[in-house]
Amino acid sequence: MKNKLEQKLDRGFMQLEVKPCIFHFIAKYRPFTAVTIADNHKTIAEVTRCLDSALYNLDTDAQDMLFPASKYTINVLQAYQIYGIALCSLQDQFNRQRGRIIAKGRLLKHLKEMNK
Repeated sequence: MKNKLEQKLDRGFMQLEVKPCIFHFIAKYRPFTAVTIADNHKTIAEVTRCLDSALYNLDTDAQDMLFPASKYTINVLQAYQIYGIALCSLQDQFNRQRGRIIAKGRLLKHLKEMNK
């Protein structure tokens, strides 16, 4: 069941004529409990490849990172043109609905900025 915020986001996507796909990756990518991605043009294979690459670099560059892991991961994924990202850290309790709302909100914000 969608709450009012998610319904509002869906109306925003309908106005832009975009149908986002939601991908949940649970307990696969350390240091995160879960990663939720909303994207409007990539397949699951493309998203997985980008996420693998981003987190592989995180493992190899961990000792000289200037950003926290989440900020670094978001920056790398945005370089791959993935903007709807919600990361769940090890201290958080994962919630699919909340992750989906955060990822959709970030994607919608990016799409609206691109259409200005």
